[in-house]
This record gives sequence, structure tokens and C-alpha cells, in this order.
Amino acid sequence: MNKIGIIIFARYSSLRFEGKVLKKIFNKTLLDCIVARILKSCHDLPIVVATSNMESDDKIVNHCLKKNYKVFRGSLKNVLKRAKDCCDFYNFESLVRICCDRPFIDYLQLREMINLFLKSDFDIFTNVFPRSYPKGLTIEIIKTTCLKNIDKEKIIYSDFEHIIDYFYRNNNFYKIRNFSTKNSMIDNLDLSIDTMEDLNFVDEIYKKNNYNFLTPTSTILKQLLQR
Repeated sequence: MNKIGIIIFARYSSLRFEGKVLKKIFNKTLLDCIVARILKSCHDLPIVVATSNMESDDKIVNHCLKKNYKVFRGSLKNVLKRAKDCCDFYNFESLVRICCDRPFIDYLQLREMINLFLKSDFDIFTNVFPRSYPKGLTIEIIKTTCLKNIDKEKIIYSDFEHIIDYFYRNNNFYKIRNFSTKNSMIDNLDLSIDTMEDLNFVDEIYKKNNYNFLTPTSTILKQLLQR
């Protein structure tokens, strides 16, 4: 059976918002919030926090050890290599790529996509090709062999950080299935965290839901569209 792992990519030295991974929303760090939502539907799958081997990310590693999260350390700037090395270490045949700026990750859609992916022969499942979900709700699943067999002649510098963009650009060579929403309004939202203002916005939404960090994404979207 295809061994699939969920990898949360996190680093402390975020250029736009340093330390956001460990910033708190009420009594949970951003990382804890994301892990909790993933565990809601994927408690049976391995979840790994993949950070860098730089000293600045010792804080993330220490936090993960306290919380008993699986953690992997690799290249800071070459996220593609970090992903491949992490998959090799844990023997993942496929990975779910989650960035640590997604406090409203849709755990129900995540589980649905994983279940369907494991029954398919697709190379990639995504909900952003083309994008119809807002930033912050991106889910991408990819076979590890795709990462390992990238054509070095076609790779560009940004691919080392944005590891799935290469496959979207060269989509003729891969079997890609996209999940889209018919709600044309939600793609105007931005639910990712890049600034302190974004974090305050997330706090406001969770406060409205009594800081229930497992509030379904559909409920959150409905509330936002009614504002």
C-alpha cells in the first residue's frame, strides 16, 4: 500500500513574519492549531514537521519535542531537498504538503483527497490548479517519485522553495487532478498568515467560535461571507 505522510513545512525565520509558527492564537501556537486540525481527520497517518537545520529553528524543534510531534531537519532554502530527504527518512511514497500558515486547513477535504488519491493512479491531487480556493486552504498531494525525477533542465530557482510549481508548469507530463469549488466568492479571501494583522484576524474568527480550533472550515467560510 502507498505509504503517505503529511509534512508541515515550517521555519522560524519567515521573511514576512518572523516566528509566526510559534505565535499564539489564544492558548495555542499556530503550529499547534494546524496539527490539531490535521489530527481531527488524519490521526492514523504520520504527521511530520519539516524544518531547517539552522540554529534559528531550534525553537521549532524544541517545541515539537515537547509536544511529541515528529520532526525532521533539512535544508533551509532548498525546500525541495528537505521534502525529498524527509520522505526518504520516513519511507513516504507520497506526501501531503502543508505550509505552516494555514490555521483554517479544511480537515474534511484533506481526508477526502487523501482517500481518493490512494485509490487513484494520479501523480498529484491539488485544489489550486487552477486556484478556486483562497490562500490558506491549499492542499497538495504528490508522489515522491515525481520529486525525485524532476528534469534538472527545466527547474528554475523558485522551484526549490515552491516545490509543486514545477509540476503545474510542466503539467503535460503528469497526471494531475484538481478539486475546485463552485463558490465564486471564496477565492477573494486570503486565509493565510503573513503579518501580525493576519494573526489578529484569525484570532478574531476563532474568538467568535469560542476558540474551538476544530471549527469546520465550511462554518468559518460561511461566517466570513456573511460579514
